[in-house]
Amino acid sequence: MAYSLNQRPDKIGVRLDDKYANSLSLRIKELLRYKHEEGFPGSQPVHFESGHVELLEKENYYVRDKSDGKRYIMFFTTVDGGTAFMMDESCQFRTLAGFKLPLRSNPNQMHNETMMDGEVIIDTDNNKRYLIFDLMVLNGITLIERPYNKRLGMLKADVLEPLNAELEKNMGMKTNLPL
Repeated sequence: MAYSLNQRPDKIGVRLDDKYANSLSLRIKELLRYKHEEGFPGSQPVHFESGHVELLEKENYYVRDKSDGKRYIMFFTTVDGGTAFMMDESCQFRTLAGFKLPLRSNPNQMHNETMMDGEVIIDTDNNKRYLIFDLMVLNGITLIERPYNKRLGMLKADVLEPLNAELEKNMGMKTNLPL
């Protein structure tokens, strides 16, 4: 998929009131075992430089190209029948009401307390896309201490495949997705 390097996405969804946002922030940080009172709990990218080549020879790393989007943690709950919340780097929350993720084990049930780290970009067709970097929490189970390749496998099997299967069955859902 191609994307534009010159266009950052506008804000998405609807901003949450501070009281509700604070309670969500506390829950997210609790799930991630984040010890700091303030700050964005997502991973921090490291820019690849020539000095890093030696590290690549010693250990396995994942490398990806840099996109110029807006960083968000996406957090799914079953609140109000299923809602996705987006937390940006300034810890502001927005809601994508009605955006649900079906469970792999039962597509009629939805993910609750599933969290991903990623970035919203504008693709070449001027559509917003969420590029997922990591699956951090899956249905309330914290995954951040598991190997990254295992988390990516779980992302594919437990999130993306069930979502894609639901989108194939329900074309109306596809046209209503906010991202």
